[in-house]
Amino acid sequence: PMPCVFFFVLDVSKAAVSSGMLARACATIHDVLDKLPGGKRTMIGFITFDSKVHYYSLNGKGPRMHVLPDLDDIFLPEPRDLLTNLFEAKKDVEHLLQTLPAMHEKTEDVEAALGPALEAAHQVMKPMGGRLSLFSATLPSIGNGRLMNRDN
Repeated sequence: PMPCVFFFVLDVSKAAVSSGMLARACATIHDVLDKLPGGKRTMIGFITFDSKVHYYSLNGKGPRMHVLPDLDDIFLPEPRDLLTNLFEAKKDVEHLLQTLPAMHEKTEDVEAALGPALEAAHQVMKPMGGRLSLFSATLPSIGNGRLMNRDN
């Protein structure tokens, strides 16, 4: 049988950081890591987004962020390291979740590239499937899926 796969896509724009959504989402994910089904075979991955898409490699050498600035050309920089075994990389996952809010605390980026982030997550998950959880604080404003505020 296939392992349980959990993939998290988090908004790191100014709205997400200033509202506290990013910190709360990271804390909640951290709190449920031991409750995720799948035992020692559970796979996990993360993408964050603002005006760019950020991939995270969690391969036991500490979390590494890869920035994808071209939203029209979504590609996987390290396809093998973007989904990782939670049991083997738990320290890296915990470290990433603890540091993400601080990494983006001074952001002034108000854009949200949600469409490209979901496209990237789809590429990562396509071979195995799994559950994708999205945490977003604002409308997608850049890239595929961009929405405009309505003038009433």
